[in-house]
Amino acid sequence: MLIVLNYNDAATTSSFLEFAQLYRVIDKIVVVDNCSTDDSLKVLSQYSNSKIDVISTKKNGGYGYGNNFGAKYAISKYRPDIIFFSNPDVFFEEKVVEKMQSFLTQNNDVGIVTPLVNQGYNVWPIPNYFGILEQLLLVSFNIEKAIIRTNIERNENNYCLVGVVEGSFFAIKASVFEKVNGFDEKTFLYGEENILAYKLKEKGFREAALCDSYYDHFHSVTIKKVFKSKIKTYKYCRAGMLVYLNDYLKVNKIQKCIFNLVFIVGYVERILYEGLRSFGVEKNN
Repeated sequence: MLIVLNYNDAATTSSFLEFAQLYRVIDKIVVVDNCSTDDSLKVLSQYSNSKIDVISTKKNGGYGYGNNFGAKYAISKYRPDIIFFSNPDVFFEEKVVEKMQSFLTQNNDVGIVTPLVNQGYNVWPIPNYFGILEQLLLVSFNIEKAIIRTNIERNENNYCLVGVVEGSFFAIKASVFEKVNGFDEKTFLYGEENILAYKLKEKGFREAALCDSYYDHFHSVTIKKVFKSKIKTYKYCRAGMLVYLNDYLKVNKIQKCIFNLVFIVGYVERILYEGLRSFGVEKNN
């Protein structure tokens, strides 16, 4: 069972379906249109067949809401053992899906598994309060993720236990998803992975990355179309982190004030990043 979420980007989702529907290991695909404001639902409905269900939400409640909507539909109608969640802007080979499925079946204590992403980094530790502050800072967080990835790739085993996996492509046992009540729908665009990992750990489950399997993630194609820059998406990152800090880590007022100050530093950091990036593009042209 594979669930893919679409919002105003039928072209990217259509390209995803063109290859995913050919994989025999995937028995069913549920496309969730997250209340798009364009003709996405009409376009994607053309893919409806015995393998693909196209459904739609009544509001755009964000990543967690949309994927929960799809998961509840899938579990109620098909009772899958394993659910794959995927962004539409990714590509993976069928053998990767087979390895992920086999790994979850063979490891009772692992609830989530992911391959490694070819572009960037997709695993990191479950953050405590100071870890959240670090995640606000673009440079330091990426350095930490780079170190983690290097250590994973040097691992002699075919898998490595990790804290958090990115939401762009992963598999979770349906029973585990139900035990933790899925994604926290108070988040909209960012922060849901941290919360999901926290909830899994509370229930005694681990997350893992396959050291010998990879997928491509074309870096938030849909998000870039809607929000255009890292600066515009950063406010959603803050909102998701505040849900994690308030509801799960139970931070106090002083800690929240420090968080807000570090958020401002991170905001300035992203303004500088966007400025340097734009300057580089103009110079090359």
